[in-house]
Amino acid sequence: MGDTIAMRIAYETGVMLNGGLGLSCTPIIEFRGYADDNPGADDHPRYMSFATKARLLQANGHKDNFVMLHLNDDEYGRSSTNDPQVQEAWRQMDAWPTALMADTSSAPQIDKVRRAKPADLVDACWTRYPERMKIVEEQMDSDQPESRCQQLYPSGSYARGVAGQSIRSDIIKCQLEPIDPADYTVTFTDEETARLHTIFPEGVCDWTKPGVGQTGPLGPWYRVPTTPTP
Repeated sequence: MGDTIAMRIAYETGVMLNGGLGLSCTPIIEFRGYADDNPGADDHPRYMSFATKARLLQANGHKDNFVMLHLNDDEYGRSSTNDPQVQEAWRQMDAWPTALMADTSSAPQIDKVRRAKPADLVDACWTRYPERMKIVEEQMDSDQPESRCQQLYPSGSYARGVAGQSIRSDIIKCQLEPIDPADYTVTFTDEETARLHTIFPEGVCDWTKPGVGQTGPLGPWYRVPTTPTP
C-alpha cells in the first residue's frame, strides 16, 4: 500500500534517485561487476544500471555525462582496486572532472562536461575471465542480438517491469485504473475476469501516470529537517 508521507520524503530528498538537478551535469562512470548469475541471492541486478540511465534521459533529455562499464568479477572480486580495469576507471574519473574544472569558459555546463570527457571513455564491457577483451559498444537494456555485451551479461527484468512499469523503475506506488479486458493480449473467460476483480478490487496499475505523490527532489543533497530527540 505504501505510506504517503514516506513516499513523498523519498521523492523530495532523492532517496528515490532522480536524474535531474546536480546529476544533470555531473560526470558519472557507472562501473558494474556483473553478479546477476551469482549462486544464491544477490541484490545488484544489472537492470538498475539502465534504470539510472533512463532517469537521466527523462530528467535532462540526454545521458552525455553518463558512461557504463561492465565486466564480471571472477578474477579479482567485485570492483576490487586490484583490478586493472577498476584502476583505469578511477584514473578516468580523475581526468574527467580535472579537465572540467580547468574549463573557465562561459559555455553551458553540460557542454563543458561533454568536451572534458576523455576521448577513450565510452560505454564498454569486457569479455569474461580469463579472456578479458574490451568490447566498445553502447550498453543496451534489452536482449538485442547485435549487442555482444548484452549476450555476455544479460539484463533480466523485475517484478514491476513484468507488470508493465518502465525501465526507469521510479514509481513507488502506482495510480490505479479499472480493470479493462481490452488492455490484455489474451482473452479472459468470465471466471478469469471475476478472479481478476477479486484479486485487484481497487483496480490495476496505470503506468501511463506518475506515481502517487511522485515529485522531483527539492534540491541536491536535500535533508529533511529533524527535531533532536530529547
